[in-house]
Amino acid sequence: MKRPFNLVLTFSIASLISIVILMIGLSWLLGKQLESRLLARDQLLIGTVIQEEVNEHLARNLPFETVYKDPEFLDDMLEATMEIPGTRGLEILDTSGKVLWSTDPERLGTERKTDLLSQVLEGKSVIEFRDDDHSEASSVDWKFDTGLYVPIVQNQQVIGVFEIHRNNARLKQQVESLKSEVRFYCAIFGLGLYFVLMAIIVPASRILQSQYKQLSSTAKTLKDVNEELKLTQRELLQKERLSAIGEVCGAVAHGLKNPVSSVRSAVQLLGAISLSAGEREEITQEILQEVDRLTKRLNDLLNFIRPFELNLQYAQLTDILKNAVRDLKWKAREEQITLSTEFPDGVESIQIDASLITEAILIVLSNAMDASSNGQTVTCRLVSDEDCQLVLITDQGKGISEEVLPHVFDCFFTTRSQGVGLGLALCKKIIELHRGRVSIESGENKGTTVRLEIPVVREIAESPAL
Repeated sequence: MKRPFNLVLTFSIASLISIVILMIGLSWLLGKQLESRLLARDQLLIGTVIQEEVNEHLARNLPFETVYKDPEFLDDMLEATMEIPGTRGLEILDTSGKVLWSTDPERLGTERKTDLLSQVLEGKSVIEFRDDDHSEASSVDWKFDTGLYVPIVQNQQVIGVFEIHRNNARLKQQVESLKSEVRFYCAIFGLGLYFVLMAIIVPASRILQSQYKQLSSTAKTLKDVNEELKLTQRELLQKERLSAIGEVCGAVAHGLKNPVSSVRSAVQLLGAISLSAGEREEITQEILQEVDRLTKRLNDLLNFIRPFELNLQYAQLTDILKNAVRDLKWKAREEQITLSTEFPDGVESIQIDASLITEAILIVLSNAMDASSNGQTVTCRLVSDEDCQLVLITDQGKGISEEVLPHVFDCFFTTRSQGVGLGLALCKKIIELHRGRVSIESGENKGTTVRLEIPVVREIAESPAL
């Protein structure tokens, strides 16, 4: 059984890498959000302060051209803006972007070309990050070298723009400090998440390891049981082979008994009574026929270990029954038993294996004679209809008890001291091979009737093995 992978080690490495990547991404995203929020707040505060200062001077309803040239206005604006940390300069622009006033005299009269000016003219404060004018900002990240554009509004109209140049190292420090805090808390959160996951995975891994050990033990047990089953199977096969050998021996003995008995009876008749030449010839022919049948039966019975295969040919049951009765007539004469037959006329031929059916009928007839006493009669009848042909063999013997009747078709079951218990079992197999049915009606001191039902119309696709 394949050993499972190390869940704790695999998960600890995979989760650690995943959490580190997640926390780095989260801290970067939160840092960007904090930076954006701080810049927006700074922009709003400065814009509000500047606008308040401007509104005080514009309240006199003087033209803007007059206001921005007023020294008092300029002093107030310089004082208000220069107090803001990081402020480097101040410029006043008209709505076209022309510099009207500047803390840097060299910028007077120049025009500010920026796409942000249109947003400022709509009344919005806009911040611009500059990357081309930071020669004095070597100690400060250029990203915080900004230009803040604050609209000058009078009567709900933008009449000018303040541009405040800033290099806000303090704001940078605030942003970096907050980013460090975000990274710290993200690291703490990630570490906590890692330990929580490990607290779940470690017990789960122990459970899996325990289940693996149990499965391994079960697999080993099943393997041992499988080996024992294989050994038992081999032993059973050996016993079956021995049983088959015994069955074959019994079947051979049973199959030889009837022909040998017939030959013995015929030989005794030859020597016991005075016979005419014709009668001797007839008995001699009967003996030869029995010997031939004995030879054939030997061959059939010796092949018993192989499955029987039907050799279907059209035949008449009346002919088979007559031949069977004829084969047993010397035995019947010796035992003073009358063999009576009742066959209807015009019985149609059916597809059967004549040899096997003859064997089955001889078994039943022989059993009926063995169960009969001197002077009794064994009757063999044939009843035919469209669906089946029924052979009825009846004796006047002692019958079969209710306790014995269910076992009469079992192999090696017999109530006779010299029997082997294979006759009716073989008969049943032969009839069932023809898709027929065998049944027995009997009662103590009431005689026995054996019914052999053979279907007339059927399709036998394959010959089942006996």
